[in-house]
Amino acid sequence: MSNSALQENKVNSLTVPSGYHRVACYIGSEKIGYLACSWDNFVYIEKDANSGKIASCKWCFDNSRRYLEKATAPFDRFLGTGSNSSAGWGLAGGGYVSEVVYNEADHTISLAGTNQKLYAPNGTGSWVYWTNGNDNGTIIKCILE
Repeated sequence: MSNSALQENKVNSLTVPSGYHRVACYIGSEKIGYLACSWDNFVYIEKDANSGKIASCKWCFDNSRRYLEKATAPFDRFLGTGSNSSAGWGLAGGGYVSEVVYNEADHTISLAGTNQKLYAPNGTGSWVYWTNGNDNGTIIKCILE
């Protein structure tokens, strides 16, 4: 994957807004916060809407592969797998970058080719992980605002 090959496009049949947006996170109908980035590039849920840690994201594509890109200087980072099933923000061409699927029906994000979805075991302030494929009740819905 190269930054030059990535393009904004459509997610499934949804027209994706241009530019970067916060990703609001819900468990059920309760908004628990936003996808955020720790100092060591792990994904967590930040409740404070004014926090500087909230990730600004957009969908991007490399041919038919889909990624969630986070604005980061000097190079953007991409949602992926981290250590011990955690979710992380990795650099293009490096580790911790994963192709993902946006599931329109329930607004969840899965690792491509798997049934693993993002979840927040402790809700707000929680680190974000990839499930083992089972619905554990804390799978998060993700909606770009």
